[in-house]
Amino acid sequence: MKTGWFFLGIMLTAYLLLYVTDQPGFQKTTNHLIQLTTNIIPLMVLVFILMYLSNLLIKSGYVKKYLGHSSGVRGWIIALTGGIISTGPIYVWYPILRDLRKEGMSDSLLTALIYARSIKIPLLPLMIAYFGAAYTMILLAYTLVFSVLNALVLQLLIPKNKIIKQ
Repeated sequence: MKTGWFFLGIMLTAYLLLYVTDQPGFQKTTNHLIQLTTNIIPLMVLVFILMYLSNLLIKSGYVKKYLGHSSGVRGWIIALTGGIISTGPIYVWYPILRDLRKEGMSDSLLTALIYARSIKIPLLPLMIAYFGAAYTMILLAYTLVFSVLNALVLQLLIPKNKIIKQ
């Protein structure tokens, strides 16, 4: 918590120095900050709503059963499918994925889900138009295979008891 206050102090000092030394730069920076904040607020509201709903609806028994260490092939399919159909910026998903991890989602399935997010369904027609269907399908297959392989490598490199749970 002290780090946050320290960072806030540094930023306020930087803004004060900018205000004293460069009024147009301060105005431009302030306008950009206001625009950025107004763009982020709706996303943060969405994140809080999704976190609330996930805490309300998703019970740890379900997560452990369908996305836990013993979920088997079904867990891999759910994780890969979830990664492919997830949309929006990844930072919106981090709190939700953290909550799922706390409820018992395995780290390997979490890794596979994040890796599979690189497949963007809306962009597939454009990719097919530029590179052809065969290339696109092979690349998609490689992406899915390597998302699983990377998840398995992570599972081997970092045993369950070594991962820090928050």
